[in-house]
Amino acid sequence: MLVGNKADLRHLRAVSPEDAAAFAQRHGTFSMETSALDATNVERAFAEVLRQIYHVMGHKFFTISHCFTHSAWYL
Repeated sequence: MLVGNKADLRHLRAVSPEDAAAFAQRHGTFSMETSALDATNVERAFAEVLRQIYHVMGHKFFTISHCFTHSAWYL
């Protein structure tokens, strides 16, 4: 996830939204702009980070659980 902050300061922009989106896509993720000043997308960015962590950790938990339930290791 690529997050651009200070979205409220558009006149000082160094990277266009299109360039950010293209960079994110090349790296297999997405981009979003946030602004702490007016709370634009701040909550959405945190929620997305949590969603991604849950997705990754849930997948790892399933993989580990699957290994233990289909082996000789029982507790």
